[in-house]
Amino acid sequence: MKIKREYSIAAVVLGGIVLLIFGMNFLKGLDLLQKSNVYHVVYRDVSGVTSASPVFFNGLKVGQVIGTEMLPDGSGLIAISFQLNERKLPLPRDSKVEIYSADLFSRALRIVLGDDKLHSAHPGDTLQGNTQLSLSDAVSEQIDPLKAKAESILANVDSLLSSMQQLINPQTIGDIDTSFSNIRKALEILSTTALRLDQLVATQSASLSATMRNLER
Repeated sequence: MKIKREYSIAAVVLGGIVLLIFGMNFLKGLDLLQKSNVYHVVYRDVSGVTSASPVFFNGLKVGQVIGTEMLPDGSGLIAISFQLNERKLPLPRDSKVEIYSADLFSRALRIVLGDDKLHSAHPGDTLQGNTQLSLSDAVSEQIDPLKAKAESILANVDSLLSSMQQLINPQTIGDIDTSFSNIRKALEILSTTALRLDQLVATQSASLSATMRNLER
């Protein structure tokens, strides 16, 4: 009786462990009964992809990543394994699996069906991989040229300000003031000379008139 009781307890514990494993994987979206329906994709960079990343097809979740592993050939490439839960999805052999930004914060996999209708991919096959720029990378790609132009404009503005600063230094301002003072003095002298010429002409006009009258006589 004691031995049977120990077997019963062991069976209950094992059953609980199995149920726990199934429950955890169910919550993660994995189906242990479809473990054979697994495909692989090789990437150079898998930033943002985790073992919980979903796999979508036209916005519908059809699977989930179940593991990542670096290839042992020393190439630095990384293989992602994902489980495809949707058996109704036809998967041509030339289909691609793309890493893309599912939202602002997370990355996911997206299946892009190929055109080869005659040959289908089978579980265990390695599909072609593709990587879409993340939102931050795309924004950086657009901003970097604008940033370079802005830096170039700022450099030109800085050079112009330096030239203006050299132009309006105290010595230059003093030279300009001296030049204007000299011009003012020259104008004053010209004004005085013109006045004297007017007075001279007025004085000599009377003498010239008298001389002309004498000549007439």
